[in-house]
Amino acid sequence: MGSASRLDAGPREASSHKRLLRNYILDKKLQLRYVLVVTLLSAAITALLGYFVWYQQNYASEKIQEQLARPDMSWLSVQMKATIVQALTRSDQSLLLKMVTVGLGLISVLSLFVMVMTHKIAGPLYKIGKYFDRIRDGQLPRVHELRRGDELQDFFEKFKEMDESLRARTKAEVEVLERFLGACRSAGMETSRDLSHCLDELHAMKRRKELALSD
Repeated sequence: MGSASRLDAGPREASSHKRLLRNYILDKKLQLRYVLVVTLLSAAITALLGYFVWYQQNYASEKIQEQLARPDMSWLSVQMKATIVQALTRSDQSLLLKMVTVGLGLISVLSLFVMVMTHKIAGPLYKIGKYFDRIRDGQLPRVHELRRGDELQDFFEKFKEMDESLRARTKAEVEVLERFLGACRSAGMETSRDLSHCLDELHAMKRRKELALSD
């Protein structure tokens, strides 16, 4: 039973990880473009700075080896000189390895940071796009607040004000239609063949506006 439960937990954990990653990548074209630019730029800067540091270290090692090769350094044994050269070589290699590790870590951190920051922009844009789709389909959904920390707060507030204005205007139109159709019913105008078709269209318009206001 324990083995089976572990096997069942594995796919769920992988699926949860995929869902979390997919939640952060809402707009691949936008987010991955910025991540790629920042990755390449940070890689170029890190490589350039790392080269200068390594060049200075390597240059100092070469100068020390040149000093060891001078005739006045003959008082050092060949074994001692070889030990010093090996130590310098290990130091250069260790510095190179450390710079590569730090560079890769820096690039990874910057890329993740850009991913999170672009998510804070792509999230509101994705949400607004969904609202636009519903408005295109004839609905006027109630706009909810963005999450704390999301960008485009001012723009989203303007969008929310526009939606509330449209909803208020549509509600007023529904009320006018309701009063007009009620007056027509009271006056017995719905029985008139000439007005029946027009009144049916007004009833249909009123229903569409009421459905648009439903959440």
